[in-house]
Amino acid sequence: MSILLILASQTGNTRTFVDFLQRHSEQEITVCSDFEESIKDYDQIAFGSYTWGDGKIPTKMKKYLINHQHELSNKDVLVFGSGNSIYPNFCRAVDSIAKICHDCGANVIRTVKFEQRWNENERDETDLRFLIEDLRYWSRRD
Repeated sequence: MSILLILASQTGNTRTFVDFLQRHSEQEITVCSDFEESIKDYDQIAFGSYTWGDGKIPTKMKKYLINHQHELSNKDVLVFGSGNSIYPNFCRAVDSIAKICHDCGANVIRTVKFEQRWNENERDETDLRFLIEDLRYWSRRD
């Protein structure tokens, strides 16, 4: 079994986290950017999304979450996304996706927000260590 990653990346900034995620995961990651894969066959789900407008979830991601909300119960979820801190609702899509997942019964293991493109060298060393530990825990096979 692999991990399902549902990815919305308009400019490629959000996609920059995928390599880091794959390096620190203990399972293969199936990347789905066409929003056609079903959640039901996976225990671990990652949602990667940019934030658009005044803190909104991209339309395709929002529709996907609505259509698959009944499949989120008891799933271990990671939510990550890029944003631009000049906007007052920096990476709000990450928070909104995490809330939807939580409200649908998923176990949100971690949320990760980053400015523009992911760069692990720009992260606090302690936070980076905890993030890697969380990724390994989240991706562990049962």
